[in-house]
Amino acid sequence: MKRAGFTLVELLVVIAIIGILSTVAVVNLNAARNKAKISAALAWLVDVNNAASICDADGGLLTSPNDVSGYVGGNNICNPAGNIGVWPDSLPQNYTSLVFQDNSVENGSWTLVLYSAPPFNNIYCVGGLRCGIMNF
Repeated sequence: MKRAGFTLVELLVVIAIIGILSTVAVVNLNAARNKAKISAALAWLVDVNNAASICDADGGLLTSPNDVSGYVGGNNICNPAGNIGVWPDSLPQNYTSLVFQDNSVENGSWTLVLYSAPPFNNIYCVGGLRCGIMNF
């Protein structure tokens, strides 16, 4: 006897395999999306850190982007302002606060930490030296 078509069991197995593969693809896509957001936030903080380095090299004083209510942005990065720019108006997506700390009276010593909620990692820059991702 000649069979025409597929049995119900064969069709169900193929549908189950397609479902498993699509689940794996969606999980990997979300992980890649989160890594891209972390990379964008790191680039944002590196840009801010570079502006702070220019301010420091020009002999200016770094200003804080925060007030009593938290991050506000929009004010000059450097005093006197020069052509260095202003703190960005908003933080990167999924990041909740930026902590700026001037570590000494001398120039060239500051820390910037960009805080986030999980699953995103906090990001830091130390002076004009290095920036990185805090892995917990």
